[in-house]
Amino acid sequence: ISIHPAIPSEDVSNNTFDFTPRQQEVFAMMSKGASNKRIALDMGLSESTVKIHVRAILNTLQVSNRTEAVLKAKQYLDT
Repeated sequence: ISIHPAIPSEDVSNNTFDFTPRQQEVFAMMSKGASNKRIALDMGLSESTVKIHVRAILNTLQVSNRTEAVLKAKQYLDT
């Protein structure tokens, strides 16, 4: 076991923040600027379901909006 963390990839869809697999997919699209509607269409989900995933992501990251979520992930990956 290494005491040094592995260098995270630039892909923010990894499970760094203990997201479920579906939340990882939503977060990856969200981080590319996709709207809830676009995410829902692309993933075959209802927009309400996407909103539930987005809220869970925001809660996990302890932020209040999508921009803060992406910035927090970027800050983490840059460390």
